[in-house]
Amino acid sequence: MSEIIRLESVSYIYGKGTPYEKLALDAVDLSFEKGSVTGIIGRTGSGKSTLVKLLNGLERPAFGTVFFEGENIWKRPREIGKLRFKVGLVMQYPEYQLFEETVRKDIAFGPKNMKLPEDEIERRVLEAAKTVGLSEDTLDKAPFDLSGGRKRRVAIAGVMAMQPDLLVLDEPAAGLDPEGRKKVFDAIDRYRTERGATVIIVSHSMDDMAVWCDRLVILSEGRVAGTGTAREIFGDPGLIRSSGLDLPQVGVLADLLEDRGLKLSGTVTTVPEAVSAISELFLSRGVTPTPKGGGAG
Repeated sequence: MSEIIRLESVSYIYGKGTPYEKLALDAVDLSFEKGSVTGIIGRTGSGKSTLVKLLNGLERPAFGTVFFEGENIWKRPREIGKLRFKVGLVMQYPEYQLFEETVRKDIAFGPKNMKLPEDEIERRVLEAAKTVGLSEDTLDKAPFDLSGGRKRRVAIAGVMAMQPDLLVLDEPAAGLDPEGRKKVFDAIDRYRTERGATVIIVSHSMDDMAVWCDRLVILSEGRVAGTGTAREIFGDPGLIRSSGLDLPQVGVLADLLEDRGLKLSGTVTTVPEAVSAISELFLSRGVTPTPKGGGAG
């Protein structure tokens, strides 16, 4: 796979030249492959949100260069707005940015700014609504009358309707219940699969990152502390601890079992992996696991 976006020695400084100057990113080198799903993790203040704002030109590096498809995104500063149709950014709690009188108009806002024909705008609205799991009869409702989870999906659909090649989401499922979280991540996965898009997700949920991401990047104090698959990252407890992060819940369970002399084989990062590893452990000890509600009857 070839890369879609690359950061080369990128640094960002807040409050430059003031008493409150803070180095938010420090000489970051990162690249993201086309079609991949990358999770960016790190404790609060590590530079995650700053990083994603640099990807579509909402912020400009103090030093270094951001390349999109091989070209410096700031080569023509007056055209930076065009990049935002290719690199779609969904910020935290995007439902607070809904403002139109209907869901249809909110989703259509981005495509209208692209000056697309009306029939193409309508086609994209319907397609994006379907991708995020919104029925057609929802489109003529006021977005403010919807549940929190559906508002979130409306906001995400508004970015998807621009059909960006790179979709960047900052805490896309924050504050949602498990069902709402799953619907959001299912929508993101459908978009990536149907359009062959690249996805970058920022999240504090290690469980979500373990399930949905091909690759993880750890940021710590504005620097890249580690990169790798979920299994590689979560299989290094020292790296996780030094970065101020937690293991996924199944990783915590594996540690508790090991403390009791029940070591699982390999690194487990998802529930299916944990079920398989625990079953294997039981079988190795001559115990046949019985599903809940099972047994002779």
